[in-house]
Amino acid sequence: MKWKRIGIVCLIVVIGFSTLTGCWNRREMNQLSIAGMLGVDKIGDEYIVSAQVINPGKVFLPEGGGTNQSPVITYIENGETLFEAFRKLTQKFPRKLYLPYVQVVIIGEDLAKEGITRPLDVLVRDHNVRPDLYLAVAKGTTALSLVKILTPLEEIPAIKLTRSMEISSQQWAETSKVKLYQLASDLVHPGIQTHLPGIEVIGNPDEGENTDTLNKSTLSTFLRIDGIAVFWDGKLKGWLNQRESEGFNFAKGEVNSTLVDVPCGEQGGKVGMEVVRTKSTIEGDMVRRRPRGRIAVEVEANVAEVECPIDLNDPSVIDDLVRQTEQAIAKKVNQSLERLQHQYHSDIFGFGVALQRSHPQQWRRWEKQWDRVFSQMPIKVDIDVEIRQLGSLGNTLERELKE
Repeated sequence: MKWKRIGIVCLIVVIGFSTLTGCWNRREMNQLSIAGMLGVDKIGDEYIVSAQVINPGKVFLPEGGGTNQSPVITYIENGETLFEAFRKLTQKFPRKLYLPYVQVVIIGEDLAKEGITRPLDVLVRDHNVRPDLYLAVAKGTTALSLVKILTPLEEIPAIKLTRSMEISSQQWAETSKVKLYQLASDLVHPGIQTHLPGIEVIGNPDEGENTDTLNKSTLSTFLRIDGIAVFWDGKLKGWLNQRESEGFNFAKGEVNSTLVDVPCGEQGGKVGMEVVRTKSTIEGDMVRRRPRGRIAVEVEANVAEVECPIDLNDPSVIDDLVRQTEQAIAKKVNQSLERLQHQYHSDIFGFGVALQRSHPQQWRRWEKQWDRVFSQMPIKVDIDVEIRQLGSLGNTLERELKE
């Protein structure tokens, strides 16, 4: 707790020094309200903006003091336009709203279905908003319901969400992370569609905004990163489930650590293969004047867990593990392709970008109707797995004991 406060103090000091470098536009620290997270919703014809602001009275109190105070305060305002809602927020702040340290912007699911281009336009135009902040969609709920949730281990929920997205995308293949500049680039590029991670509330949202939950050893309400939101033309089309999200991340080569279970065969049980690195290539080509696609994924994996008495010193056993791991990953990639091609018709892989590079003249022919062409395009999936390590034992403990 002490080190968290020291870190936040250092952050505020850095901001303070940065504001002293000029004169005409300098901002004094006692005149700023530092926002860490923003939520954007739309109800009827009005936009709802929620800003999660750091509570300095809680952060800077000495150890053991102010336990009943919330580390953040959520301010809410509405307006006919997003810009109006942001400006009206200043009526409620005792200090000027400071946006350069916003780390996460959450978009409500209903607004995402209507379209994210308008809120994104406001964020991109504002020079105070960092281009590397993370964006996400509130899965099955409003952005406001997520912004109000408090987090026990990390006092500032915005920092907690940012770290969760970074760690989960590195350690678990079912999640992803998207920054503002990446999203803006995808939206303006005709050869690729947009995707965003989903965040949902587990438990009762009303309990999650109560400071009493910060003192409990078990979490009854918390935020969880779950699934990938699929967009077409800036509008939410639907969600990829866990397996489909994993398949998509494998196809994009964005899996740095995850677990793939393969069956042992007749012996029963499973072998856990730890994926430690992936590299992918997405290609677009023309065959008989029709577009074709190919996904090639190189995977490095280690044997992490073995539940059956197989001989890992036998080359044929290793070959079988490689084959089954390749099949398991290919199945997940094909499941994501099936959903994206035949249900959502949304090319979030970027086959259009690949085709534009390889056959620019033909691409111009298909560009205007790429959603239809993509949904009918044959795509080949090639997975190449290489097992790097078997662990410190050549055989499993079960086999060693039997021998």
